[in-house]
Amino acid sequence: MREGYEARRQSYEEMRNYHRCDPEHSNVWRINTLSGSDRIHICQKPDGILARIIRVSCRPGGVVLDPFMGSGSTGVACAHEKRSFIGIERDDRYFQPATDAIQRAYNQGVLDLWQ
Repeated sequence: MREGYEARRQSYEEMRNYHRCDPEHSNVWRINTLSGSDRIHICQKPDGILARIIRVSCRPGGVVLDPFMGSGSTGVACAHEKRSFIGIERDDRYFQPATDAIQRAYNQGVLDLWQ
C-alpha cells in the first residue's frame, strides 16, 4: 500500500502549489515606483514587483497567464525570470506597445524597461 501511495504522490508533485521564499521575504516590499512619464498604461505595475511575484510563485520554466496584459509588464518580468508568457489584451492602444516591449525583453534577455 505504501508503494502505491508513493507512486501516486510523485505523479502529483508537479501540480502542487509552488511558493518559494526569497531572501527579501517579508510583509513589506520596497520596490521603485513608476513616474507618470514612464507609464504606458494607467494601472501599470513596476516590473520589479511582478518579477518577484513570478519568482516566488511560478516554477522555473513555468508558464504565466495574464488575461489583462495592459502595458506588458508581466511579460517583461517573465522574460527576466525565464518563464513563458501568455498575455491577452483587447485594447489595441496597449496591445502593440506591450507586444513590442515583451518581444524586446525576450530577445535581449534581462531587461528592465520601466526602472
